[in-house]
Amino acid sequence: MLLSRTNATVLSDTDYLLRKTDTECSIEAVVSLAESVGIRNEARTVWPWEWDEKNAVLPDLENAPGAGVDAVNRFRVRGTQEFELI
Repeated sequence: MLLSRTNATVLSDTDYLLRKTDTECSIEAVVSLAESVGIRNEARTVWPWEWDEKNAVLPDLENAPGAGVDAVNRFRVRGTQEFELI
């Protein structure tokens, strides 16, 4: 679900913890991607975050990126009470 190029994934109650659909479900990942993946060349730009050895943090766009800082992307998907994927 998280890394799918489309949102055509069908959700069911088994995708939710203890089948409690009223609490919704969520998956999140912080991923470091190689430049060759080309995600920054998509029609909708996906700006990388920076990894500070503990968390993914928004980069300081006003100043030049820090030397030695790893660029990461944060991906998140949420399943709603209506079994929609957002």
